[in-house]
Amino acid sequence: GGYILLMLGSFNPIENLSSLLICGSGITLYGIGFALFFSNWFALLKPIVPSEIRGRFFGVLRGSWQLVAIFFTGAITLVLKKSDSILVYQVILGIIVALLIVRVVFYMQIPEIKTQDVLRESFLKSLKFVINIPNYLPFCCYLFLLLLFVGACPAIFNLMQKEYFGYSDDQIVLMGILLATGSLVGYYFGGKMVDNFGTRPVFLVSHFLFFIVLLLILSRDLIPLPLIVTMGGLTGLYGFSLACSSIAATTEMFFLIPQEHISLSTAMNFSMTAGGISLSNILSGKLLDLGVLNKHWFLFNNPMNEFDTVLLICGVMVILLVLTLGLIPSVRGQARYFPSG
Repeated sequence: GGYILLMLGSFNPIENLSSLLICGSGITLYGIGFALFFSNWFALLKPIVPSEIRGRFFGVLRGSWQLVAIFFTGAITLVLKKSDSILVYQVILGIIVALLIVRVVFYMQIPEIKTQDVLRESFLKSLKFVINIPNYLPFCCYLFLLLLFVGACPAIFNLMQKEYFGYSDDQIVLMGILLATGSLVGYYFGGKMVDNFGTRPVFLVSHFLFFIVLLLILSRDLIPLPLIVTMGGLTGLYGFSLACSSIAATTEMFFLIPQEHISLSTAMNFSMTAGGISLSNILSGKLLDLGVLNKHWFLFNNPMNEFDTVLLICGVMVILLVLTLGLIPSVRGQARYFPSG
């Protein structure tokens, strides 16, 4: 519905008030639909996906999604380079609407194995139940804190590459492709590691990989490689770490949540993760916008800038957050999640 409104709004001049209202309503409707879909998606999958293959399942699922997104974005970019008329955008939106209709057909074929009677409880009572799930709220808090200090890193990488390294638009796009490629690899190996070794080592490796990426970027002048190779490799490694961490987080979440209030409990988890990423970008942007950071300083005789300062703060906080790894039940040793086989 949101995409249809956006497509309809594009037929009127952008200065037209009705066009703005239609497009605004379309964006709002898209956001509501996106939230409603994901709030029930994991409740549908939990009884279907066996626990011993959850890591690989989510790795393949997210990897396929990422791969399709890369190809579709690349195709749209090539088309828009040829022509960026309003008709082209309308055709693209029409294709998206058609594909969403096709997706509904496949979605309806997913069996709902376990159903439960509607619980006529107030939202506050349901929320209290979710908050009291053993070990769940601390686990969500860890994800929030981690993403608060690593969520904005890709945007900071791009800003630094544009402002100080002089990267062209094509090179910035290349960094995005390497980030997505790293994520693809991370989804594959993260899923296999979770199924073979459990979530604990994946969380530990991912956490320290984030710090290593930030440390190496701050030490880029000491690495005897062309800068674009260094930044490309580290950007891909960041994507790998984030993908592995997300697979471990989803698998751990499935083990922690009970059958009751699955939608609300998963919604809380993804609200915390999305909130961490959003707040990370907001705080980083405001810190840079205030202009309080020194644009030229030195770290062990290596020239740094204000973006390095933000990355340094993030790196220090990631190391301090090692203490919060104890908020994850599997890391604490209270539960060991290994396949039954």
